[in-house]
Amino acid sequence: ALALLREAYALHPRNPQVVSDLESLLADLSERAVAAGDAAGLGRLQENLDAVMAMDDFLDNRPTLTRARREVAAALDAGR
Repeated sequence: ALALLREAYALHPRNPQVVSDLESLLADLSERAVAAGDAAGLGRLQENLDAVMAMDDFLDNRPTLTRARREVAAALDAGR
């Protein structure tokens, strides 16, 4: 799903529906990964969040995505 949403965003940057779907998916994945506490899963999610947010400044500054990245990073730090 994430790969398809990234493709959709690349074709239609800042499309409100695509942005909303990206945020919902990544926030849900972040919540689940933090609850599970699996370091490997958290690491992969952090890579995916970084890749999505690196697509452009608009995504890099979305509050939902920055919050998810912060929570994942904190969970990774707590597990070390």
